[in-house]
Amino acid sequence: MIAAPRLSYAALISRDIPTADRLLGEVLGLPRAMLPAGDGMVPVFATGQAALALFAPGDPFVDGATRTGVHHIGLDYGDAPPAAGPVRAGLGGGVRQAIGEPAGVRTLAVVVFNAEAKA
Repeated sequence: MIAAPRLSYAALISRDIPTADRLLGEVLGLPRAMLPAGDGMVPVFATGQAALALFAPGDPFVDGATRTGVHHIGLDYGDAPPAAGPVRAGLGGGVRQAIGEPAGVRTLAVVVFNAEAKA
């Protein structure tokens, strides 16, 4: 039996990254780090065991999407991803694998797992 996945992160698209950055970091007091995502670095805020990652509209990491809000969530399945989709670079140097897009919800669930276990 596969254990329930853990929420790893939510990828948020914002038209105003500096303002969103200040809100999450300075106003709400969430710890901030800059992590690699695709070809660049993005601000990521810790929220307990998960994180919020900010992306500009059109960023390649969110597949060029321009609609603001939640783009996708990352679910950590450990070493046993449930999907067979292509593996792509993930947030913070990890890897991700698409597992689908629920009907009526514009979030894309991705799998975050140990790349060494996949090889």
